[in-house]
Amino acid sequence: MPTWKPVLAVTVVSLIGIWLLFPEYLDLQTAPSRDEFRGLVGDRTARATSAAVADLVFTLSYATLGVILYSYVATGFVRAIGTALVVGGAVADEVENVALILNLQRTTPTSDGIDLMLTAGSVKWGLLSAAIILLLALAGQQWLDRRRG
Repeated sequence: MPTWKPVLAVTVVSLIGIWLLFPEYLDLQTAPSRDEFRGLVGDRTARATSAAVADLVFTLSYATLGVILYSYVATGFVRAIGTALVVGGAVADEVENVALILNLQRTTPTSDGIDLMLTAGSVKWGLLSAAIILLLALAGQQWLDRRRG
C-alpha cells in the first residue's frame, strides 16, 4: 500500500495543474448545454484538453488517497463500504473526464455527450460526498475514542 504523503503531493499538484491550465474547468464540467460548453472553451481546446488529462491524474490520485485513508480509519465491512464509495466516485469521475475530452474533440459536442458528462458528474459528487461524510465520521469517532481512553 503506498504511503499517503507522495499520493497527497500528486493530488495537490494535479489539482493546481487543472486550475492553471483552465481556471474555468469546473464550469466546463457542469455546462448545461452544448452552446455553453463551446462558449467556455472558445479557442482554448488544447488547454481544456490538457486540464482534462490532469484531471484524469487527479482522479486516480485522490482515489488512491481515499483508499489509503480508509485503511487507517476503518476495518471490515465499513472499510469496504467506504472504499467502494471512493472507487465508485472515481470511476464516475473518469467517465465524466472521458466524456468531457470527447466533447472537446468534437466541433460541436452532442447533447448526449453533455448529458453523459453531467450525469457522471452528479453520480461522482453523490458517491464522493457520502465517502467524505463517512470518512469524517469514522475519523471523528477515532479521535473521540483516543480522548476518552
